Amino acid sequence: MQRLYIIRSGMETSTPLKIGSTGGRLARWQLILALVRKDLLNLARSPSMLLMMVLPLFLQLFFQVAFGDLSGVPVLPVALYDPAGSPVAALLAELPNVELQQVTSEAALAAAMEDAAAGIAVPADFAAALAGGERPELTVWLNSRPIWESELADFQQGLAEQVWELGGQQPPVRLSWTPVAGTAELPDDDSSAGAFLLTLLLMTGMAMNGLNVSLLVVEEKDERTLDALLLSPAGKAEFVISKGLTVFLYTLLITGVMFAISGQIGGAWPVTTASLLLGALFMVGSGLLLGSIFQTKNQCNAWGGLIMLVLIMPSWLAVWQPTQSWLVVLRVLPTYYLTDLLMMSLGQALVATRLLLDLALLLGSVLLVFFLTGRRLDRFPLGA
Repeated sequence: MQRLYIIRSGMETSTPLKIGSTGGRLARWQLILALVRKDLLNLARSPSMLLMMVLPLFLQLFFQVAFGDLSGVPVLPVALYDPAGSPVAALLAELPNVELQQVTSEAALAAAMEDAAAGIAVPADFAAALAGGERPELTVWLNSRPIWESELADFQQGLAEQVWELGGQQPPVRLSWTPVAGTAELPDDDSSAGAFLLTLLLMTGMAMNGLNVSLLVVEEKDERTLDALLLSPAGKAEFVISKGLTVFLYTLLITGVMFAISGQIGGAWPVTTASLLLGALFMVGSGLLLGSIFQTKNQCNAWGGLIMLVLIMPSWLAVWQPTQSWLVVLRVLPTYYLTDLLMMSLGQALVATRLLLDLALLLGSVLLVFFLTGRRLDRFPLGA
């Protein structure tokens, strides 16, 4: 049976406390909180670690001052060529967050699709066919750039529901979805830019905090204080929990301040909150795993920094058009699903199937990284 001794004034009590007892559990958490207080002070006294933690916050303040408020409701530009004046324009106007751009020719529609998220060319006989009950086909071209992925899914669902207003016991219009390759870059509308920027800064902040927790672990090895710490009542579990909890608390604090500044929590705040908690846990777990592997701060800064850089690559998707091969690689990273969750929740364009899949994969990644950390610490002494 594992036992826990209480140390007061440098003297060990004669009666050990069992970990499973109420007193043992209380004493264990007292030890963990004491270690957390020590690590919080160490972080506050380390200029480099403190700078890594608050840098995303400073960057956000800079963008806020330089470019103003970037929050708001995302807008989806849709180009429409409707030579006969059918009811399609009225249907699109009723969809939320759609910015309708009417053009006068098919050539103009093709040109507009370079920047628009979607485009529709209504056949000249569309209204007549609809009146005759022929269920005409309506082709919708979708920009294949990943910056529109969440908004387009919501747009497709909304338009499919909206066509029922045209009447009939079955869908009066046959919708055909055709992806096209556009050249749209980061959207000009403030809301989408704000969601992308906040996601990028949040991911960067969590990665830096993950690197910090690995540095806290390696620092104990580097300064030869780990052996003495493990001779105290604090064991490996208390040591790891305290390091992770320290950085997790800092992460929640900085994240809360960033959201307060941005004002982008919105109606999907439960999804945003769950995503941030799981993302912070994953990054902290990754940092603990790296800290258990590396032996020096130089190794941790070099290789740990590179690994964290790779982990935040999915947050660049809004301005980077990767090849299909790169997308396959990015989908291997758990942070790909964290990025997708944040972009969906901040853009208020939730897709249920993607939402559940992303949450499940992210939760599984959190459990996996902590399992690997535990196995690593069981097999290799932390002080080695």
